[in-house]
Amino acid sequence: MLTKLTFKELALWVTSITVIVLSNLFISDTDMILTITSCIGVSALIWIAKRNLLGQVLQLIFCIAYGIISFNNMYYGEFITYVFMTGPSALITLIIWSKNCAEDGVDVEITSMKTITIVGLAAVVTTFIMYYILVYFNTASIVLSTISITTSVFAAMLMMYRSKFYAIAYAANDIVLICIWGLASIQDIQYISLVFCFIIFFINDLYGYYSWEKAEKQLVTQLSEA
Repeated sequence: MLTKLTFKELALWVTSITVIVLSNLFISDTDMILTITSCIGVSALIWIAKRNLLGQVLQLIFCIAYGIISFNNMYYGEFITYVFMTGPSALITLIIWSKNCAEDGVDVEITSMKTITIVGLAAVVTTFIMYYILVYFNTASIVLSTISITTSVFAAMLMMYRSKFYAIAYAANDIVLICIWGLASIQDIQYISLVFCFIIFFINDLYGYYSWEKAEKQLVTQLSEA
């Protein structure tokens, strides 16, 4: 599978894995599960940027592992979001993508105003409902956890619609998660590894947007020539 990556993509993947592993090695009491989870997550982003089905499989695995880590730290918003929202959406996206495959990956869909409207309404309704659930469970960092839900819904749904803007939504979510785990690392230094993890995720999501935008331009060119 690695042979399908370009040199730039392979370099980005290797660099990302290296930074994550090294950041964990410098923390004496690092949980190995955190390292493995982070590596799976960043690998998922590389393949999603390629519009490859493997990306969604890895995303599903990451959601389960990350959800467990979040639950153990009372970040119930993250737990609910990734286990009951982002995880299932990754499975649904896997099915949708499998039915829209091109020879070199998955065809991108040019985002319409209708798509943005549906996604926006879904994000607002989900955020409103989830806020009160998070309050009930006395979720840590309630404001950040709520914002994380909003950005996650945007990202997950835009990915199902095969829109390049999924990457922008995930990049925004990465910033929120950097703040969340930055606060957690004050209490337990081992969680600083997740701060590095989401910094790397942010960089990879920006690449994902670039990759999908490039594919979209190629699609527009093909349609105009047809």
